[in-house]
Amino acid sequence: MKSQPQVGRLSKPEDGHWVTLSDGRHIFIGGDAPPASGVKFAEGEGEYQKTWDEYYANRAQTLAEKEGYRGKVNVINEDPEKFKVGNQNFDYAGTFAGGKITVNQKVVDRTDLPAVIAHEVMHDKWAYINDQRSLERAAMLNLNVDDYKFFFTPNGSFRASQWPEFQRQFPVTALLAQTTGVGLPRGIPRKEENLAQMIKDDGVTDYSKAYWTPESLAQHGTDRAINETLAEITAARRNSYVHEQVSPLWWKLYNGINDIYAKR
Repeated sequence: MKSQPQVGRLSKPEDGHWVTLSDGRHIFIGGDAPPASGVKFAEGEGEYQKTWDEYYANRAQTLAEKEGYRGKVNVINEDPEKFKVGNQNFDYAGTFAGGKITVNQKVVDRTDLPAVIAHEVMHDKWAYINDQRSLERAAMLNLNVDDYKFFFTPNGSFRASQWPEFQRQFPVTALLAQTTGVGLPRGIPRKEENLAQMIKDDGVTDYSKAYWTPESLAQHGTDRAINETLAEITAARRNSYVHEQVSPLWWKLYNGINDIYAKR
């Protein structure tokens, strides 16, 4: 006698459910993921079915696009590589390299997938911010005489009265000036104490905190520590436990990056 499928519910009813068949195959039934071409309907089922791998890949792509990512998410199913940050060991769950996101299905289950995807997309957002910072820096260095005098005094001091226009023309530089103060051209006003306060405030996860240790800063640098903290804020928000743990300076940077990225 053929055994009956064992049903396992996903966390949200609208996402449908998957069943494990007697031959070991994982079949997805219903939900918000569209069927792939060539997927056949199962006998007796009124809804489409997909293998778990197909569903997972589709879900990863959908989550990334909801975060604003425009590239394709690569899904692998491999034993994870291990890496070390400071004195802590971690498994690679996902990576962002060369503008591409990869997530390891063998490490990241469906429950953790939204957080991991959000984490990796934030790396894309930070890469975009760094690219825009470089473009804005080049534009500032090439201001004509009249525009330079509009923003700066003859001795190179910034004219505070022109901040609204500066913020409009150079939004990334303005955001960083109001938060981290890192990597800004000479003459741009900043609060040197902000970065020290942001380092002190970071308490989102053990992973992001590990990047702020002296050893990790020496190895990876401040930019990487900021990057990983922002990514962990994003991931933690998808798990709904972060709001009280993030300070106003980090929220300002996080929200500003998302606003700029959404307008690209």
